[in-house]
Amino acid sequence: MFLSSKSLSRIPQSVVENDFVFIVDSELYRTNRILACFLSPNVCRILAEDSLACEFKINHKDSSKAFPKIMAMLKGEPLELDPRQFSSAREIAQELGNSELISLISNKDLPDEKLSLSSSITTVFSDIEHKDSIKMVASNLYCIPENHLMAFSLQAYCKILSSPDLCVTNEDTLFKLICKLCAKDESYQSLFGYVMFEHLSIDCINDFIKMDNIPKTGAIWSAITKRLTLPQINTKPMHKRHTIHIRNVKYIGEPWGGIVDLLREESQGNPMVKNLMRVVASTTGHGRVDQILDRDFMDFWNSNNEPNQWIKFEFMGYSYEPTHYTLKTFNYEPGNNHIKSWVFEGSLNGNDWEIVDERTNNSDLNGNGFIFTFDCRQMKKQYKSVRIRHTGKTHNDKDFLVITNIEFFGILKIED
Repeated sequence: MFLSSKSLSRIPQSVVENDFVFIVDSELYRTNRILACFLSPNVCRILAEDSLACEFKINHKDSSKAFPKIMAMLKGEPLELDPRQFSSAREIAQELGNSELISLISNKDLPDEKLSLSSSITTVFSDIEHKDSIKMVASNLYCIPENHLMAFSLQAYCKILSSPDLCVTNEDTLFKLICKLCAKDESYQSLFGYVMFEHLSIDCINDFIKMDNIPKTGAIWSAITKRLTLPQINTKPMHKRHTIHIRNVKYIGEPWGGIVDLLREESQGNPMVKNLMRVVASTTGHGRVDQILDRDFMDFWNSNNEPNQWIKFEFMGYSYEPTHYTLKTFNYEPGNNHIKSWVFEGSLNGNDWEIVDERTNNSDLNGNGFIFTFDCRQMKKQYKSVRIRHTGKTHNDKDFLVITNIEFFGILKIED
């Protein structure tokens, strides 16, 4: 067992003198010789040869300011890096000669639920020739935080914006991003050549016309003339390039207002009647399956009193990545045939099913018209269909599956 670096936070600053300095990118970081040796084996070797040595210069341009995060470890703080700092921190660790720190940085998970995207962002900061990372960043550009977007190099953006997998919210958002990049560095002006001006709003076109400092030649002029030669302006979003084909319907604490309500609003009716969803049940003993998609439905649907009953929801022309789902039970007293044990499953082909959420001996719906929203614990994948499958008895020790209403939350994607 070893002592952790947390013990360093207990050392009073008054008992040690800041007699050593690290020089990184012309910045001075003061500490003492003991902590400098703790951080860098290379400093240890220098002090062994010259006990009066008082500085160590790191020959690395630390534009992402990773070294202050490393220095914070000398106060017992954990190493917390954002994606753009990983490459810089790794090079600094190598100059310090600290193999333990190198290993920590290399193995450290990024604080992001989409680890592959975070890893790709980190890679693109240091290696713009990594094709898989460029593809990942390009296809998810619409959801990358602005601080990361502002940190990509011009060369990286040339790779990202020319990728056939590029996906942005719409052309206006791409235009506005490039404007912000140009305000930081005018060399980014060349990126306007990647904008599809034929999909820009009139407001953005007017903003562009007012930019006197941008040379409207070459690729930029070619993009503009493509719009000018159109018989009429095309404001319709492009299917793959624009995220109009991706609908992220987030659960924000309310049981309704999810994907079913979204499809109801867009189709001006019941999603099953409008052929946006298909609802099928193993059996039906009361009610109609499509009625549980109606918010004003006050009755209930139930299956026959048989084991392993289920009700399936297929999204027509869409795939669905579930994050939450809401169930409303029927208006009967506690202890009646309210659902108690079930699985929420997803499938791509309607035959092979994966468990997305599982509840056993659950009492959240054991009451008159109870409503509860459940989070999906198991999978984060796109499915063509989902279903509720009964895996036990009701609160009345029966096999009925009984539902009044249902709602879904998550990501709905239009299929190619």
